[in-house]
Amino acid sequence: MNIYFRRPREEMICDAGPPGNEVYVTFCSPRKGIPVKCGANDFRFSQGKQGLYHHIISLLKLIEYEMPSQGITVHFGWPLSSWLDRLSIGVMVYNLLRLPQRFPKFNFKIHYWGRPSEK
Repeated sequence: MNIYFRRPREEMICDAGPPGNEVYVTFCSPRKGIPVKCGANDFRFSQGKQGLYHHIISLLKLIEYEMPSQGITVHFGWPLSSWLDRLSIGVMVYNLLRLPQRFPKFNFKIHYWGRPSEK
């Protein structure tokens, strides 16, 4: 099972197609509106007063409890926004780097999907 955490403005990876082993998760602010749903395996959650990191932890604990024998790979995208936004994300990335210790049965990946070359 592959779980892809997306930011609300990441429609470029909006290919939540037929594969039954992929799930896309987006946490969004109710004030900014709900992003477009890309498919049946695209889940959008409202982000409340708790921080984003705590929402991710809660969801991963639920998955760990409900699917203990399932092989889980958690994917995080590479932040591509402004430098100011990237600096504020630094604390978040620090917290994400602690997730493998907290969930040792899961695989974690932070990667960037390159843009297709124009020919």
